[in-house]
Amino acid sequence: KYIKILKQILNYAVALSLIPTNPFNQFRCTYRSPDRVILNQDEIDVIYWKQMPNERLENVKDIFLFACYTGYAFSDVELLSPNDVVKGIDGEIWIQTNRVKTDVKENVMLLDIPLKIIEKYKDNPSCISKGTLLPVMSNQKYNAYLKEIATICNINKLLTSHIARHTFATTITL
Repeated sequence: KYIKILKQILNYAVALSLIPTNPFNQFRCTYRSPDRVILNQDEIDVIYWKQMPNERLENVKDIFLFACYTGYAFSDVELLSPNDVVKGIDGEIWIQTNRVKTDVKENVMLLDIPLKIIEKYKDNPSCISKGTLLPVMSNQKYNAYLKEIATICNINKLLTSHIARHTFATTITL
């Protein structure tokens, strides 16, 4: 992507006679769209209904499902607080916050599953002491525990925090 832009700038420089030739003329830019891993509705349902063997994995499962149904990145979920949950003018419950990466305001209407997850953790001592919506651990531990959940649920995909965003953008919103 950067080489492609650089080539355009250098072509412009040649057109203005600032340089005699573009040294990147013979360079061919190739881009292959990455294969995005997403979960289908059946896989989401398997995770949702599967009883986890311990509280740690149950928390990770809930956080992952919350991200699947809201589209939030791990860093955004990690910083959500109860103050970010508001009732909209339409009467629905929304999350209103700014994205960590871009600082752009983001409003997401909460579906039934994320609402149930929020309700489940509203009295969680860890959430109360940290002032967070969900009991989120480090991203490294979270992704490691997601591998365990994939094994328990017989899902042959490498589950990561970012797969939840892709799943929201495809399976959930469609």
